Amino acid sequence: MNTQPLTVLAAIEKAEGAAEESGLAVFGVDPITFAFQLGAIIIFYLLFRKFALKNIVKSLDDRHNTIEQSLRDAKQIGEDMERAEQKQGIMLAEARREADSIIAEAHDETKKMITAAEAQAAKKQEKMLADAMNQIESETKAAKAGLQKEIKNMVADAVEVILGEKLDQSADEKLIERSMKGLK
Repeated sequence: MNTQPLTVLAAIEKAEGAAEESGLAVFGVDPITFAFQLGAIIIFYLLFRKFALKNIVKSLDDRHNTIEQSLRDAKQIGEDMERAEQKQGIMLAEARREADSIIAEAHDETKKMITAAEAQAAKKQEKMLADAMNQIESETKAAKAGLQKEIKNMVADAVEVILGEKLDQSADEKLIERSMKGLK
């Protein structure tokens, strides 16, 4: 029983000795295992290249193209926004000029309306003043005529009292006319 563990140990030592003798054995690499591993890696690479690499490269290219397109779109949107802001500024400036123009026209129109209203009021005032002057003049003439008639009646009554008799109508009027001319 004891001989078997020794034989395994002896075989390992013998294998180690043989490995030390070959070129790869110096690095602790078994040439058969290395050949299988190298074959497995080559088969994995070929399968990977045939089935997966094309899809991965296609996905990466698609993603790259999508990113490039997104960057172009973002740049275009930025330029569009810049143009829109400039256009908005121009439109606001135009609106301000229009508003200022409308306000100026409204001020001018208001001034014209005020001037027209003042002129109309002045005309109305002048007409009212002229009407009042005419009315005053009419009333003054009427009052003078009434006073003259009253004075004539009073003079006729006074003459009648002084003379004691009534003169005829035409004589009364002549006497009164002379008396009135003397008063003026």
